Amino acid sequence: MKQRILFICHVINITYKKHRKILENCRPLWEYSFFVHRIEENRKSGMTIDEAIREAITYCIAHGIMKEFLETHREEVVKMFAFKWDAEEEKKVLRAEGEEKGRADSVRSLMETLHCTKEKAMELLKIPADIQPKVLALL
Repeated sequence: MKQRILFICHVINITYKKHRKILENCRPLWEYSFFVHRIEENRKSGMTIDEAIREAITYCIAHGIMKEFLETHREEVVKMFAFKWDAEEEKKVLRAEGEEKGRADSVRSLMETLHCTKEKAMELLKIPADIQPKVLALL
């Protein structure tokens, strides 16, 4: 008889400003969390991915956050985080396209079932005006 091994893994969200206790007790986690937070804030302010990462690196080095690591591995960090953000953006785009396709399928179904126009079907489905052109393009 084979022996079964039970493995339990606890995952802790180290997002900056969440679960502060663990971040307060572990400086390396706090530094990494702050670095990622800085990149996210830079992106929200309109910077490109590359600009956001490079600014965060410069800021963190100037303030002693992950300083030695970032000085040594600056370009590797830029490439790694740029890839990470590109992958996340791709997921968002694919998810949005899937939602639009689903809406287009629903519009098509209502048009067939109720014998109504595209516009009426979108109104009945309460599809926001800014999304309607994308849904129409998929019909």
